[in-house]
Amino acid sequence: MRFRFAFFFYFIATGATFAQDCTCTTSFDFLTEHISVNYSGYGDKTMGQAADSLRLFTQQLRLQTEPLLQKDSACWALCNRWLSWFHDGHLYMRIKQVEGNPNEIRALYAAHERIPVQKNELIAYLKEQSTDTLEDIWAMDEGNYCVALLKKPSANRVYAGIILQADSVYWTPGQVKFEMLAPDSNGAIKARYFMRDHSEKILKATFNANKLNFEEIGQWSRMQADAACTPQKKTNPMPYSIEALDSNTLLFRVPTMGDQYWKSMDSLVKAEKKRLGSMPNWIIDCRNNGGGSDITFKPLLPYLYTNRVKLDRMQILATTDNAEKFTKLKSDKNLPWINRRYYGYLAGKLKRRNGSFVGNSGTFTYRLFKTTSMPQKVVILTNRGCASSCEQFILYAQQSKKVTLMGESTGGVLDFSNLHESPFPCGNWTIWYPTSRSNRVPAGRGLDNVGIPPHVSINQKDADWIQAARQFLRTTH
Repeated sequence: MRFRFAFFFYFIATGATFAQDCTCTTSFDFLTEHISVNYSGYGDKTMGQAADSLRLFTQQLRLQTEPLLQKDSACWALCNRWLSWFHDGHLYMRIKQVEGNPNEIRALYAAHERIPVQKNELIAYLKEQSTDTLEDIWAMDEGNYCVALLKKPSANRVYAGIILQADSVYWTPGQVKFEMLAPDSNGAIKARYFMRDHSEKILKATFNANKLNFEEIGQWSRMQADAACTPQKKTNPMPYSIEALDSNTLLFRVPTMGDQYWKSMDSLVKAEKKRLGSMPNWIIDCRNNGGGSDITFKPLLPYLYTNRVKLDRMQILATTDNAEKFTKLKSDKNLPWINRRYYGYLAGKLKRRNGSFVGNSGTFTYRLFKTTSMPQKVVILTNRGCASSCEQFILYAQQSKKVTLMGESTGGVLDFSNLHESPFPCGNWTIWYPTSRSNRVPAGRGLDNVGIPPHVSINQKDADWIQAARQFLRTTH
């Protein structure tokens, strides 16, 4: 259930993989029809006058598609404008991953904005002329990008992060990796950040001393102007880590719920069983955890459980395309066998119940009979980057008597989930959309675009959330 913001802009090289008969109107019509049939949130989002609003909006945008081909960047923007009407972070378009010939990959992304930068001139400018606190050379922590962040005003852009060093295939020197936008009326800073496939995310950005943080993506560190531009490449494939902060307090970093890591989580919890069961205080850092799968966090639940947990059931919209999702999962050997067996059963049921929601309504009670006495107190750190399956984990955890949520409200991307990917009829675009709906929605308790609030708020400007959590644990009984 990994989430992404739905509104992207994309610039595609002329002639790359698109046939000339891929008109924008054809692609727009496929998008609107496919979502109206298969998206689990469509009916709830188009109730009452909202249906007329969407109909008019769709007609207006469709007229603008008629002179365009799918390869035109304006077509990508129009399709994403239509998706943005639903305000669902689980609803988005992507470019199919391009593999193979590096020259073909470079050609696909060749039209992305470039700003020429000469290294010697850049160093001289930064040393002798620039007094701006953000203008400098920055390297991505645990990544392979290095950029020059310079003032390059354009429309609402203030700064441009210009590639100095990257993989030279998907990203090449001179291309704009991200933009810092003008602060909004509340003074908040947003960034337009381009992913590996050059699709766009609008993210919250914060700056503190020598660190630049993009919500959900991670941190960049300031480099010395004349130092070698060497990003800190990630060497450990294990995303989770456990660290003893003192004799009573343990820090457990959980940056993702990706289903590809569920075995890593399970193995780590088993390997650290003795230490996990002896520490009275835990801090679980879930900041910028964009989600993944619920099976990933299950090994943590016995350590948090204190009483029965009440949760909302979900229902799946039965369509031919949505059944295909679970048919594929049935054959995914990365998943536990019992999950694969259930997915096969579910695929058959969806095919038989076309057009309706499948699954029980209401709530259910989650019980655990094998629990642990330790930890005694747990702080879970959350921010707006905690979304989707991360939020599902928070729904479990917040009902424990051991747990205190600290930080910011979560992202609010959970009501419609269990994503499926469908390709467009031509070109290399795909649409990702939710197939399920939580019973929170018909019950009037939806979380989307609201999130789960913390018990204790931490100001985003505070330098060290970990220390704030440690102090809280020391002073509470």
